[in-house]
Amino acid sequence: MFRIPPDKMSPSHWQSVATILKKGVGMSTLPCAKLRAIVEAAREISRLHEDEHGVELLGADEFLPIFIFCVIRAEMERPCALC
Repeated sequence: MFRIPPDKMSPSHWQSVATILKKGVGMSTLPCAKLRAIVEAAREISRLHEDEHGVELLGADEFLPIFIFCVIRAEMERPCALC
């Protein structure tokens, strides 16, 4: 699923990250708030992965599919219009 390695899957399905993206990117109007939410979401992925798996770092090949999965799970309305 989204090419996330099985050992990197989250029991919570990265729900906290999806919530950050939905509120911070999908519902914000200011570009600086959207950027802040993207950075916060990236930090939350690392924090959540460390809490759930006990491993600190994710490589880019592992991080990107997780981030894409979280963007999809955020169910933002009209994501192309947010660009």
